[in-house]
Amino acid sequence: GLLQKLSGFLVALLLVPMLAGYGLAFAGTLKSLDAVTSAQVSFVLGWAIYLAIHTIVWKPSRLYVFGHELLHAVAIWVSGGWVHSFKVSKEEGSGTGTRGNLLVYLAPYLVPFYTVLAVLVFFVLGWFYDLVLLSHWFYGALGGSLAFHLSFTAETLKHKQSDIEKSGVFLSFVLIVWTNLIFVVWAFSLVNPAVRVWPYLAEGFNRGGAMYTAVFRQLFSV
Repeated sequence: GLLQKLSGFLVALLLVPMLAGYGLAFAGTLKSLDAVTSAQVSFVLGWAIYLAIHTIVWKPSRLYVFGHELLHAVAIWVSGGWVHSFKVSKEEGSGTGTRGNLLVYLAPYLVPFYTVLAVLVFFVLGWFYDLVLLSHWFYGALGGSLAFHLSFTAETLKHKQSDIEKSGVFLSFVLIVWTNLIFVVWAFSLVNPAVRVWPYLAEGFNRGGAMYTAVFRQLFSV
């Protein structure tokens, strides 16, 4: 209803300074990256190769739709609900369940499913095999899967989405950008040990707090 949309808009508005803080922290993280390493080259190559395929050759839409709907289903399960149906086609998918909340609606936009899957597969295999020789393939897969997620997320959000409408457009965009910044830093941390997620989260929080202070002083001339 109108009250829900208004409350969502106000929450998003209140989150904007914190998002800005995490954006500044992200820029600082990029600046702090060490000199170019072979791992970083593999990551960037994987990213670039996927973007070239996506733009020029082929868009794996069915693969994206499958991951999209699966994340909806996982979010329903996490929320304590049950999935009643799960359908996937080349252009669209659908699913129904007993739970509908912000996590369920936005999960596919917040979480890079295939990036998480690549990390899980690589580390599980690492318990049984020496994967040092395959590490650069992993870094490439990491970059490519992240490019896959961000490309399809950006394209999907160009069109009206019922998930976004239910969650509130402004609030959805704030949460999507914020969460994806964190996942990109997480991916960087796997490629470059100098990048660490917790310090990034702390810096973003501190910068966001400084933003709130600056806004408060500007509004009330303190």
